[in-house]
Amino acid sequence: MTRSLRSLLLSSVLLLLLGCPDQTINIRQTPPQAVITFPAPDTVIAGSAVELQGTVIDNEDPESALTISWSSSEVTDAPLLVGNPDSAGSTTLAIQLEPGEHLITLTVTDTDGQTDSDSITIFVQGEPPALPTALITQPITGQSFLMT
Repeated sequence: MTRSLRSLLLSSVLLLLLGCPDQTINIRQTPPQAVITFPAPDTVIAGSAVELQGTVIDNEDPESALTISWSSSEVTDAPLLVGNPDSAGSTTLAIQLEPGEHLITLTVTDTDGQTDSDSITIFVQGEPPALPTALITQPITGQSFLMT
């Protein structure tokens, strides 16, 4: 490399280093994501036993560091569950719900306080009515009868 080319490169590097103002690097924290995976939206559930399943993820935090909350529009005194997902980001809740239309919401919060929610509507029918029963009183055991 010639001396003038080397000198030009050195000058350019010095100009870049000295001529550039201080730079600030901003790290963009993305919010976590919540998805209800079961049941499907608008599911009609016979009985009152309901199983809810969901998945949560976050680009900056391990899944076990996230906080999840399940809630229902019909249960207003407290969330159905507050806790942490497993290490794969899965969360499951088995619960008894009153009959009616429920807006079910899964909310996830990361360690920066950012949140995301997913909601579905389900219809809980309650316990099915008891089947009618019949009691046979005639003939009694061992009795004979004549059919006509």
